[in-house]
Amino acid sequence: MAFLLLLMAASLAASATAAMEAEPACSPSLCGAVQVRYPFWLDGGGGGNVCGYPSLRLECRGGTPVLRLPSGDYRVHRISYGDNGDDGTFTLHDSIVHNSRCPLVVGRNLTLPEGSPPPFSLTGNDMNVTFYLRCPFNASPSHMVACLEEADGVHHTYAFKDGDYLLPYEFNSLCQDVVGMPVLRSSLGGSRWIHRVFRALRRGFELRWTRALEGRCRDCENSGGLCGHLGDAPYQFTCFTAPAAPAPAPALPLSL
Repeated sequence: MAFLLLLMAASLAASATAAMEAEPACSPSLCGAVQVRYPFWLDGGGGGNVCGYPSLRLECRGGTPVLRLPSGDYRVHRISYGDNGDDGTFTLHDSIVHNSRCPLVVGRNLTLPEGSPPPFSLTGNDMNVTFYLRCPFNASPSHMVACLEEADGVHHTYAFKDGDYLLPYEFNSLCQDVVGMPVLRSSLGGSRWIHRVFRALRRGFELRWTRALEGRCRDCENSGGLCGHLGDAPYQFTCFTAPAAPAPAPALPLSL
């Protein structure tokens, strides 16, 4: 008798597992040390139905979540989910800024996706740093990025943060390139900040992500559902039923 009860329990558990695998991937998952859950989602490249906002699609590359923006790929460090219906935030940095004390590339101008409302926006924790690259003049050494000096001794690179006085030189017209990037304000506090500028780039910046405010997704969430899409192309919006908490397994009678 005890053997039959155990066999029935195992069969029920297998059926429940199969049913769960047939549902879209709404459960939290890990990419490295970052927990990814709704409305963010990990694209494993295998198709299938997905719970999450299209703009919050992440790829897990080498244990790091990566978000693709119009300006390129960015590595995500941390996600705040803004529970209780609030908007959340996340920190990220440009993937071409490598872990070196003096990268050959300082980054690229940030471009965020458009929308009404836009899915992302900078926060009050950010400030902008502008790099003027390969400028053919000597300006203030306090803004000079020494490790990016050109070998000819003539061209120099300078960095200015929000609120700095831009010296009376034609930076925009004479320098070969201009790159503006957000960083966390806390990364550049105090004096001699120029020596910490690359560390600030690697620490990244913060974006606010916006919950659905209207349309089908808002209606779906208001009804207790989760917004998502079917894996078949083209994009097909779907409102999934939020997964219920698993019920406790029934206790099996003891056989004597």
